[in-house]
Amino acid sequence: MALRGPSDYSEEPPRHPSLRINAKEPFNAEPTRRDLVASYITPVDFFFKRNHGPIPVLDDVASYYVTIGGLVGQPRRLSLDDIRKLPKYNVTATLQCAGNRRTEMSKSRKVRGVGWDVCALGNATWGGAKLSDVLHLVGVPYHTEITPTGGKHVEFISVDQCPEEKGGPYKASIPLGRATNPAADVLVAYEMNGEVLKRDHGYPLRAIVPGVIGARSVKWLDRIDIIEEECQGFFMQKDYKMFPPSVDWDNIVWSTRKPQMDYPIQSAICSLEDTNAVKSGQVTVAGYALSGGGRGIERVDISTDGGKSWFGADRYQKEDVPYVAGDITSDKWAWVLFKAVVDANVDTEIVAKASMTSLLHFSPCSYCTTPQEPRTKSHTEPELPASQETVVGLFIPSLLALPASAAAPDQEPTASTAMAWTAAEPSGDAFRAHLRGPRLRPSGGSASLRAAKGARARLGRCFACKMAILEALDQTSVPVRGTSDSLSPENFIKCLKKFYSHWKEDISDRWGSSNVISVATPPPSEDIRYRKSLALSTWFFGREFTDTIIVFLSRHIHFLSAEENCDLLRPLMMPVSKAVGLDIVLHDLTKGDADPALMDGILQSIIANSESNSLVIGCIAREKPEGSKVLEEWSQKLHGSVLKLYDVSAGLSELLSVKDLTEIMYVKKAACLTATVMRKFVVPKLENIIVNERKVEHSKMMELTEKIILDPMKINVRLKAENVDICYPPIFQSGGKYDLKPGALSNDDNLYFDSGSIIVCAMGAKYSGYCSNVARTFLIDCSVENCNAYKVLCKAHDAAIASLMPGSKANMSYQAAVSVIRDEAPYLLPFLTKTVGTGIGIEFCETLLSLNEKNDLTLKEGMTFNVSLGFQNLPTKAANENMKKISLWLADTVLICKEKPQVLTALISKADDDAIYSFDEENTKSPSDIPALKVEVTRSLKENLRSSSRTSKEDLRRQLQSEILQKRSNEIAIRGGTTSSKFVEGHGLSGATGELVAYKNASDFPHLNRLEIQVDKPNDAILLPIFGILQDSRMPTNASLVFLKAVTFLSRNKRHAEEVVQSMRILQRGVLDRAKRASLVNQEKLQIHNVMARDRIQLLDLWVRPTLPGRGRKVPGTLVAHMNGFQYSVAKSEKVDIMFGNIKHAFFQPAERDMITLLHFHLYNEIMVGSKKTRDVQFYIEVMDAVDSIGLKRRSAWDPDEIEEEQRERARRNEINRQFQLFVKRVDSIWSKPRVALGQKSFDMVFVFQDYTRDVLRIEVIPMTSLDMIKDWLNECSLKYYESKMNLNWRKVLKAMMDDPQSDKNGRWEFLNPDASDSDPESSETEDEKYEPSDMEPGSESDDEDSDNESVVSSDEDEGVKAMSDEDDDGGESWDEMERKARDADMEMGSESDSEDERQRRKEKAKSKFRRANEPPFKGTPKRQRLN
Repeated sequence: MALRGPSDYSEEPPRHPSLRINAKEPFNAEPTRRDLVASYITPVDFFFKRNHGPIPVLDDVASYYVTIGGLVGQPRRLSLDDIRKLPKYNVTATLQCAGNRRTEMSKSRKVRGVGWDVCALGNATWGGAKLSDVLHLVGVPYHTEITPTGGKHVEFISVDQCPEEKGGPYKASIPLGRATNPAADVLVAYEMNGEVLKRDHGYPLRAIVPGVIGARSVKWLDRIDIIEEECQGFFMQKDYKMFPPSVDWDNIVWSTRKPQMDYPIQSAICSLEDTNAVKSGQVTVAGYALSGGGRGIERVDISTDGGKSWFGADRYQKEDVPYVAGDITSDKWAWVLFKAVVDANVDTEIVAKASMTSLLHFSPCSYCTTPQEPRTKSHTEPELPASQETVVGLFIPSLLALPASAAAPDQEPTASTAMAWTAAEPSGDAFRAHLRGPRLRPSGGSASLRAAKGARARLGRCFACKMAILEALDQTSVPVRGTSDSLSPENFIKCLKKFYSHWKEDISDRWGSSNVISVATPPPSEDIRYRKSLALSTWFFGREFTDTIIVFLSRHIHFLSAEENCDLLRPLMMPVSKAVGLDIVLHDLTKGDADPALMDGILQSIIANSESNSLVIGCIAREKPEGSKVLEEWSQKLHGSVLKLYDVSAGLSELLSVKDLTEIMYVKKAACLTATVMRKFVVPKLENIIVNERKVEHSKMMELTEKIILDPMKINVRLKAENVDICYPPIFQSGGKYDLKPGALSNDDNLYFDSGSIIVCAMGAKYSGYCSNVARTFLIDCSVENCNAYKVLCKAHDAAIASLMPGSKANMSYQAAVSVIRDEAPYLLPFLTKTVGTGIGIEFCETLLSLNEKNDLTLKEGMTFNVSLGFQNLPTKAANENMKKISLWLADTVLICKEKPQVLTALISKADDDAIYSFDEENTKSPSDIPALKVEVTRSLKENLRSSSRTSKEDLRRQLQSEILQKRSNEIAIRGGTTSSKFVEGHGLSGATGELVAYKNASDFPHLNRLEIQVDKPNDAILLPIFGILQDSRMPTNASLVFLKAVTFLSRNKRHAEEVVQSMRILQRGVLDRAKRASLVNQEKLQIHNVMARDRIQLLDLWVRPTLPGRGRKVPGTLVAHMNGFQYSVAKSEKVDIMFGNIKHAFFQPAERDMITLLHFHLYNEIMVGSKKTRDVQFYIEVMDAVDSIGLKRRSAWDPDEIEEEQRERARRNEINRQFQLFVKRVDSIWSKPRVALGQKSFDMVFVFQDYTRDVLRIEVIPMTSLDMIKDWLNECSLKYYESKMNLNWRKVLKAMMDDPQSDKNGRWEFLNPDASDSDPESSETEDEKYEPSDMEPGSESDDEDSDNESVVSSDEDEGVKAMSDEDDDGGESWDEMERKARDADMEMGSESDSEDERQRRKEKAKSKFRRANEPPFKGTPKRQRLN
């Protein structure tokens, strides 16, 4: 690639020698304080250098490009020339390293990271293209918060190699709303101070994000991606976050805080760098002040008495230009320099503080109420506006670091005391927040100087106070923005431009050549209502401005409203004037009082600004005043004047008809909520009512559904409840009373669901004021005629939707629906609704967009419709009064797209199979009339209601399983002996000889003259002398494949026979071990973490289960966490590696009631631990040593030695638990693994193949909630299944099946059926070669070593012969088991004098004890049912 990140520091650029170097590799340096503030624009040479690796090198500028991709519709690769062709902008902005002043912070509390003084920042003029223009090239509009594909953030990716990213590139992200906002001035920069970027500062391209910590302005750009979530890079997720003081490295949880963006207000004195050179007399105090987010510096104050009195310093940016905070002549993203001349006497303490225009608003602090000391006139502090008396400045990790020392802990807060708190921050920055009392005036960063005995100075003084407010603030994960509502200037300006453009162009003549537009919004009301005036105010402001008169003129906009509404509108005046050239005129109205004088003034302004003789005022004629004195008075003024009025409702409807991307997103969210409520709540609720034959009123269903819509989290829809509302009360109708209108009410009658009934449901939800709608009809065991009518309705509904294409007419949708009905069932036409839908948006029903036969409006892309049609009061032949008339209704929310319309509520299906239910299968005419059995969760009613006897699901499943079993038995009977021959093919001699070949050619056979048993280790073969010829018998790798069942040899040489047996066993072990290892899944290579022993994440003196052979059984080892896994080692050659990616479950069990503390890993794939292949590995340590008492005397509980011993044991247990817990926490910091929540009910499923030579397929830990669904699926696949709690050894079961192929005819698997089997579940054997963790040590290898010396000539019970088999022995009873059985037998026998009844009771008691002893102990975890 053209831009590359070097692997070493051999190609570093030259730097200015006066820079103060804080780190050489990577290079990090800052200028001196005097050089920093010598000029407003920081020279490039004196701009701080912040790097994380070697400086990238550009080999060929012509080949360089940056990729714009991610969640965008048109990804592109842009060269440097492409970026330069875009409009160039110059932005003066200050960039600051997020670790500025880290050195000062370390004096108060040790922090990590590069040590910086106060100069890790600089102010420069950056030149480049705006990021909003760059993103516009790939189809991302301006002012976009979220893309249609879900993108919410913009990620910058560099090419430099960053150690914190494990050698990967540096990356960071910002919200998409900031990136697409041209006013945010985010640049893709290629110039700095009028020159091409230097390599140290991001050549050839870098991001500039003004007002934000420098960590987000990524250098050396390689990619710019639109992503859904914020960047997951190190410096976004594990650095630069704010935590409370109680958080340290041991308990930090990174995910609980958001990444920092805007830096806070701060100031620093830079003119007194050498405090020893300061002399008494006049001293010039100079420095910088800045605030993030584009907030200006209202003032900088200097104190020479430690904060008792203050006076203002001179502030400036550009020469000869007065600095005014927030003024257009000032650089809002840049720092402000200050200067003041003070008298420095002995023991003078100089403090500087900065205040910004506005920040956060809180109630006065109860901790800072000390009266303010009187001040002289020369030190009077400027008074603040009332709205700024309560201000909190939050210091984020980037700046912080003001104090070099803190006040004494016992110091009481005074009038000028600043409250501060510090805590360790992982990147090395401290966390601070500052408050000023007594009225919490705006705080700022402070820098202080004390001159004493030669005027020595100390910088960065800060004081301590109580933290109540700050602790409360820290509970929020997002910055606090205040409690007052605010309006979006960007949205208002965008809508104003669209409004005036549509009005003035008036292509469709819907505005009637009106010169003025008057809109009057009604007063507040609790009722659901739709008014075009309210829709317009919602479109403009995102909220309803009630009881307000808005008058639009060519150059003015008049608002006549209450005082609180005018206060909200005032911040819009300046942005609107600059962006659109319109002046906003506000008329405050006393609450409830209609002021005729104000209205006369507006009318006079209308006449005065009229440019024509015929003045026409556009208004909404259909909206009448609703009990509002203001609106009534205004209406009388308009109608009583000589002005001509014209109804512009059609113009406003057309204006609002086409939605932009943001509006479409709102409609989609509303539609998703509506469809989800119908699918996840309404349908299951109705099915439950019908199955249980409950009596529930329509109105009750309406109330329940409305509550669900207003609380989306109840159905797992992640929408904020405050943004959600209902469009109308949900509608539920049945029993012959139907009204297919959104204004219909749900009556108090019960739901009627008898055979032949119909239930109609309709509902609509709003999101951020935008509506959606859906309606569905459910038919319960209806006649063929009614079902056919529903199918015709579905076809007509689909035809109406398909006709909604850009460029087509609105009436074409109606015609398409009518055409389908006329062709399919013309008798239904008289019952069709008059329209097939209307436009939908902020208004639920946009009449201009009505889909009827007369509307010839041309449709456009971006319009949204409520396509709603049905058959009203359709007569039937039913005798029941509740079913003589029925209605069918379907409605969906549809978006017109370029290629084809998109149904936004398609989540809830309207298909026949999902809407038609059947109770009685006998009356069904054909399979096509009533939908077949389905398994979807939302259609579970079909399985419940398949017959008039209401047969349960489980009975249906059993019936189907019996049919499947019978079918399988018939197939096996037809096949006859085929199965047996297949078994022979897989296991006979002919099938095996092809795989097990010891010698391919005769020349490979060893030439041996002696006729004796020979072991050929290189070829894994045993040569046996048979009939005077040596025959080879290769060792099988599969224990079920055998050549010879038994061969007996007699030897006169006992020693030779023992050697042969020993060699055979060694050969067999080696073959089996290789076979085990061959079946293992290849794991990734362990990446060793080469660090010092004191920094390693490790646990010492651990034992492992299964045990390691040799020395590993007697010596404990060490478990070390590396970069991608664990390594347990006892000696250099005895190691066990466990990769993070192979761990399925990881458990930590402290020693609370047990004698050991352990870590348990359950793996996805088996590994070798010593000679054993296992999926479960434990590492443990005994918390107390075993003590054998040699005395028979019972010791007292108050024995001092006994108490001391218990205390030692308790301390040892606590210390071991602490070490394990620390190990687990440190491992969590490098390995993110979801924790297992115990107590979840689950089951296992095993698939057995027809080819019994194949191993079974296991699926483990399936939630019990999926059991019914899986059973239904197995029935659909015609697969026989069994349920059992037995844990089977499947290898032995399959072997038994193969040994008896004819057992298929006898129901070989019926022993798994709990209803048909009387066998004792205790007789089932455990799974072969499964490691079951326990406190008992596994058997040692000494048994095998002892058996090696046994004679080859032995009896049938000789264990040496049994060792040749690979199958596990059943194992004899332990001594404890035999003692227990003997004791139970004695109890059962009793004494000779006992009666028969007593003996019988003992016998029953012994049996019950025996059963309890054999039952597995319950330890809190629910049993998993195994589905075989």
